Amino acid sequence: MIEPKRLTITRHAWQRFVSRYPGELPACPQAALMDLLRRAQPEDLGVASVVRMIDNGFESANYYTVDGWRFVVSEDGQRLVTAERIIYSRPRKMNRRGRRGKGKGKLKRGLRR
Repeated sequence: MIEPKRLTITRHAWQRFVSRYPGELPACPQAALMDLLRRAQPEDLGVASVVRMIDNGFESANYYTVDGWRFVVSEDGQRLVTAERIIYSRPRKMNRRGRRGKGKGKLKRGLRR
């Protein structure tokens, strides 16, 4: 669980929260952020956490989610590093040759077998 009162919110995290807030920002965005942080639950990213750690200079972090938000908190639990919107997308299907795309391509006239 995140303890919002003990958490230092970095400038980067605040800017990301405000810029990624869907729709109109509430009258008190800080209260909205604190409410989200109180309700956030730990998330296990699995293998993706290793990729994120490599991308972030081998700095490990804890991940929490609530209502379409993901909060990245330093491993010691003292800093909110960033706020992200969770966007779920379906992976594109592979065609028979193992390439991404719409499927079979048409052969050009001169290349027919």
